[in-house]
Amino acid sequence: MAETGRTQDVVTVALTADLPRRDLKTLAEQLKQRMLQTPGIPLVEIQGFGKREFQIQVAQHNLRQYGLSLQDIADKISGQNVDMPAGELSGREQEYQIRFSDEKRTTDELAELVIISGDQRNELRLGDIATIRSDFDTDANKVTYNGQPAAFLKVSKNTIDDSLDVLATVEGFITEEQQRLPGAVTLVLTQDSTSIIEDRISMLAKNAWQGLLLVFAVMWLFFGTRYAFWVVMGLPVSFLASAFVLGMMGMSINMLSMVALLLALGILMDDAIVISESIGQQLRHGKNLCRRPLTVPRWWPKGCFLPS
Repeated sequence: MAETGRTQDVVTVALTADLPRRDLKTLAEQLKQRMLQTPGIPLVEIQGFGKREFQIQVAQHNLRQYGLSLQDIADKISGQNVDMPAGELSGREQEYQIRFSDEKRTTDELAELVIISGDQRNELRLGDIATIRSDFDTDANKVTYNGQPAAFLKVSKNTIDDSLDVLATVEGFITEEQQRLPGAVTLVLTQDSTSIIEDRISMLAKNAWQGLLLVFAVMWLFFGTRYAFWVVMGLPVSFLASAFVLGMMGMSINMLSMVALLLALGILMDDAIVISESIGQQLRHGKNLCRRPLTVPRWWPKGCFLPS
């Protein structure tokens, strides 16, 4: 059993150009297809438009001439207009999502749909018997960005994808596309969700090294270098063990796991202080902490490395 359907937003690309809405949507569709063909960009959704509607008008005499009905034409269009997932291909280091996409997004593509195929490779296409127009169902979703008509391409990822890697791929894609597109067309990154992840990682790293330095300084001041070293080593060892367990369980470093690590960071530092205070109290009562325990192997170095 595989868990599917869980996605997370990464970033949104704002496409701005002084074009009619129909042409802007066509440009956005073309850009979306190129993004999906780029390895490392999992999911792309176009926003900022109403739902596109295609109006197909067929004259009655054309239907009678070829023995067709409106339902026959509708079935032909739906049968040759497919966009559906086709499974996954797993390798040693990567997983690929396979998708069969043959959607007709423009009037020209719809006009090329084959309605009737002859024995001698004669084909009757939709554009031969019908008039095709496209429009949007409503202008309620019309949006602008910096005063210009805009389309938004929202990039999302699956749970197995890395948000920072996806963002880097999108940035590289935009740099290449901006050189190809006319100067009047601009691509801008907006609604960057990865900034929260970067801030959380930065907070985690900052709190970790500050906690290590403070605890080591206090332990060294009152108990000495060797004792302070072993107390402080509890933090990196615990974090390395956590990373190992998370990797074995197939979990990634995400917002939830980083919140848990931040909470564990404070708990570990508090435990280190409590344990050091307890050991210091035992020392003040005259307990010998340098006694060699019987369970320690003979090759273990002598000294106060372990409490009894």
